[in-house]
Order: sequence, then structure tokens, then C-alpha cells
Amino acid sequence: MNEKPIDFSHPMDLSCYTTGIMGERISETSAGYASDELSLRDVYLVLRRWGRFIAIFTATIAVIVLLVCLVLPKTFISKVTLSLSANASSLGGSSVTGQLLSNLPSLPGLAEGLSNLLETTALTKELGVDDPQERYKVAFDAKKGLLTLTAKGGTPRESFDNVTRLSTVVKNYFTNRVVGVIVTNIDSLISRSRIDLVNTKENLRLLQIELKKTPNETRTLDSIIPITGANGQSGGALSARGINPAYSTLSVQEAMLRTGLAQSQSLIEALEPFKRDAAELEKLVGQAVQLQELTPAAEPLRADQPKPALYTALAAVLGLLLSVIWAFIYEALRDPQSVKSEGKSVATSGVPMLE
Repeated sequence: MNEKPIDFSHPMDLSCYTTGIMGERISETSAGYASDELSLRDVYLVLRRWGRFIAIFTATIAVIVLLVCLVLPKTFISKVTLSLSANASSLGGSSVTGQLLSNLPSLPGLAEGLSNLLETTALTKELGVDDPQERYKVAFDAKKGLLTLTAKGGTPRESFDNVTRLSTVVKNYFTNRVVGVIVTNIDSLISRSRIDLVNTKENLRLLQIELKKTPNETRTLDSIIPITGANGQSGGALSARGINPAYSTLSVQEAMLRTGLAQSQSLIEALEPFKRDAAELEKLVGQAVQLQELTPAAEPLRADQPKPALYTALAAVLGLLLSVIWAFIYEALRDPQSVKSEGKSVATSGVPMLE
């Protein structure tokens, strides 16, 4: 049957021709899109084809990780929790104890300083390691006032010994820092007392000279003058009766100077041996800063590292993901012609193939 030639000058023939060409192109494009889409059947076929590889690869990775965990040396961790608090009622004030406990360093500052010392060689001798940060850790919670000490060891007993050693070093660190401040305050208070002592002696000498110059009279007068102690507190009053008002007043002032002289001298004599008595200084530190052990050191029941069950499970999941991704990448990069040839060669076997 002869086809009628297309008359492009005729509008109807031109429209039919254009519509036919566009339809063919749309059909080709749709077929291309359909061939690029990945269906559940395609996924199933890829997993079925690569199932043995996926299983072997996943099992191999899991077994290797398990063997490595069993071979690696175990690490045990022991912890000690300390409570840090300051006795606010003992700090500051005009009393001698308050002056000795003034200007103490803050507890968060001391804890931060201790953590920084672990990164240096300052505590290597006390802790018995070249790099303390690898084995020891100090963490301070300022809100709760808790200091957590952590130590590692190859055995439960070793970790227990290490955390006990760290706890002793930490307690000595806090005690020595506070004692250092207290000794500084003692030296400062002794220096002030010595200055007051020299000043009081000079005033007393001048006052005694004035007393010798004061004449006596026949009338008497009671003079009452309040006494102020060396620490600024009121110490009562002194009264003197004399035949001369000026002489009576000077006598009271002389008594006050002698009292201040005795107080300054007694304070110096008390503080000098006190700053050399380590036991008394530690008692004073315990009055200002409380360092209590809430959780004592103990041997751990199980190793912290490695964790064979967890690491093996994670390795199996990772191996499964890698093997599946590898299978789909390999299928995507394969030559389509080789896929078709494989499909034709096994078509008679009834095995479905990915086209």
C-alpha cells in the first residue's frame, strides 16, 4: 500500500507530522527514565546476587574486631568523689582566727590549678608517672562542689592503688596551698604586731617623761577612759584617782599603753611557734576548708576498655553497610552489555537477572 506523501504546505499534514515526532521523543525519554529507576525488585536481585559476599565480609570484620579486643590489654578505672566546701563563718572577721583565714584561694581556682598541673611535670614524682594526664584525671563540678578523681590501671588492684595515690596527692595539694596562705597571713600579722609594739614602746616612753613633769595638787579627780584592744575590740575601761587631773589622765593612758604592749608581745609569742607547727596548721585548714571523701576508692568489677561485645556489634553493622554499598556501586558501574550477556547465558536456568 502506497503512503500518501506529506504536504507540508497543508496545515493539517504539518500538525500531524509534528505531533508524531514529539510523541516518539516523549516515548523515548519516558523509556530512558523508566530504565534509570531502581525498583524493589532490582534491590532484591542485587542483594541476592551479592548475599554471600555481604555475609562473609560482615562476619570477617566482626571476627577481626573481636580478636583485636581480646588481644588488647585491658584497662580498669577507679574513681573517688570528694566534697569541697568552705566554712564561711570562719573566714574573715576582726578576730585573730579571721585574720589568719582571710584571702584564702577559691576552691574552683584550686581545682582548676590542680587539673592544669596534671598536664605538666610538677606531679610526676608524687604520682610516679612521666605523663600524669594519660593515667589520671581530675574533674570539678563548681555547682555541686564535687571533685571527681579518676585513675587507670592494667588490673583492678593497680587502678585502686593509683586512685588512692591520686587522692592523697590532691588532699596534700589543697592543704599545702591553704597552709601557704595562712603562713603568709601569720607573717603579716606578726609584722603588724611588731610595728605596733615598737610604736607602743615609744609612746609609753614619751608618756612616762610627761608624767615626771606633771606637778602634784591637793584635789582629786576620777578619770575613766575606755580601753581598746590590739584587735580593735573594746576591752572595758580603766579609772585612776590622783591629786592632779592631768596626772590621773596620763596614768590611765600609761596603763592602756602597757596593756597594748602586753597584747602585742603575747600575740607575737603565740604566732611564732604556731606557724612552725604543721599539725596545728592542718587543724586550722580543716576549720576553714572541708575536704570530705564521699565515694572511697574501690577495685572495679570489670574492665572499662576494650568492650568486645559493643565493638563487635558496631563492626558488624559497619561491615554490613560497607558491603551493601560496595555491591550497589559495583552494579551501577558495570557495563550494561555484560549484564545483558550474562542474562542471556543464564536465561535458560530460570534465575532472574538485573536488567
